[in-house]
Amino acid sequence: MARKIFFSFSYHDLWRVNVVRNSAVLDGISLAGFHDPSIWEETTKLGDARIKGLIDGALRTTDATVVLIGSRTADRAYVSYEIEHSIELGHAVLGVRINRIRDESGRRGPAGPVPAALLDAKAPIYDYEFGRLGDWIEEAQGKAKS
Repeated sequence: MARKIFFSFSYHDLWRVNVVRNSAVLDGISLAGFHDPSIWEETTKLGDARIKGLIDGALRTTDATVVLIGSRTADRAYVSYEIEHSIELGHAVLGVRINRIRDESGRRGPAGPVPAALLDAKAPIYDYEFGRLGDWIEEAQGKAKS
């Protein structure tokens, strides 16, 4: 079954994020909730309530939230809000470490901490593997409904 995914991530990891997003398209998953970094730069000027409103709107159109964990993801201002609101909506929630994916210079990144909200939710955490995202989302969806 195709899922609509909200990706939560740090824009410092955009290259690695796009590797995952592109693999998701190949994996038969429809995507939602992705914001171009130039759009994100504009939204940061809107204030907390408006940014949360944008996040809420994107989450309403999805049924799974994948937190792409890079070196700075846990420090990003709205990652906890995205996770907690996703859980309130009954979404599948999982984390995927992306530090092993090579960046545009061919380097792997340092592992970052898992966001506390993911740990609190006891969400499954995986190391990225091509072709596995759809399976992991379905497993998390099953847990979200039980």
